[in-house]
Amino acid sequence: MDKWTVQVASSQRRVTDNKLGKEVLVSSLVSNLLHSTLQLYKHNLSPNFCVMHLEDRLQELYFKSKMLSEYLRGQMRVHVKELGVVLGIESSDLPLLAAVASTHSPYVAQILL
Repeated sequence: MDKWTVQVASSQRRVTDNKLGKEVLVSSLVSNLLHSTLQLYKHNLSPNFCVMHLEDRLQELYFKSKMLSEYLRGQMRVHVKELGVVLGIESSDLPLLAAVASTHSPYVAQILL
């Protein structure tokens, strides 16, 4: 039987080895993905079902990155507010979606990153 170790990452500041941790925005997509997977586990759903759910949510993240890249195609600059209004992307998700989009559409990095 495999043993897994999980560590919790937090946006809360903590002093570790006399170094202050770096503050980062928590992606609501990732937060919701983890929360929903935990709820499935707590309801004793099968591991296979939990993995299928995880895969579906990761696919949703990928599709949102494709939507972002298509919207940005041919544009020089966009405002974050515009992306939120037009595409329904929360500002906390933008760095993650931009990073994912730049892997399949390199021009995204030139516009957003």
